[in-house]
Amino acid sequence: MNKFDIKSYIYIHFKDNAVRYYLILFSVLLGFVVGIILSLSGFSHTSLLKVSDKTLLEFISGTAAYSDIFLSRLISIVCLVLIIFVFNLVHHTAFLNYLLIGYQACLVVLVANAVISIYGVVGIINSFVILIPINILNIFTYSYLTCICMKRASDSHNLNSTFGEGFKNSSFWIEFTFALIILFVFCMIYSFVLPFFIKSFVLITY
Repeated sequence: MNKFDIKSYIYIHFKDNAVRYYLILFSVLLGFVVGIILSLSGFSHTSLLKVSDKTLLEFISGTAAYSDIFLSRLISIVCLVLIIFVFNLVHHTAFLNYLLIGYQACLVVLVANAVISIYGVVGIINSFVILIPINILNIFTYSYLTCICMKRASDSHNLNSTFGEGFKNSSFWIEFTFALIILFVFCMIYSFVLPFFIKSFVLITY
């Protein structure tokens, strides 16, 4: 049995998806810019936040529990994974992934802005040390999931495979499952570790 070579896999993955990652990077940067503009404009962006982000802010203010954050975050992840999966059922709708990733990047800025507006200097520390890095890693995982789904759809289209045949590649499902595991780990960190550190910073400061 051939031994799995992670270095070769990473090299081949990025080589096969280079253009996609460049477009995703552009979408993320554009999302950051839009988020900054909305934050500075005074626009009431609360309605744009995900339920899990609103629950995190409620936890900070003492009106929500760890379990509430976890449940809302898990539901958010499941919905996003389903959306990405649906976007890539066929090759022609794959471009919608870039809009979704850009929107997620925009939300990172809006949530960070909300935390900063509540706690000032402490919010800045929390945002740049904990909140933003975790969410960027989360976006990278969504990007990885997006790329493997887009590649599956593209390969299926290029090979003129039937709809069912396009999902028979076992390596796709292994990569898909791996991405889900990583997202679940980040869900745990976001739900239990992140709120603990944010509240700890607040308690130390006050």
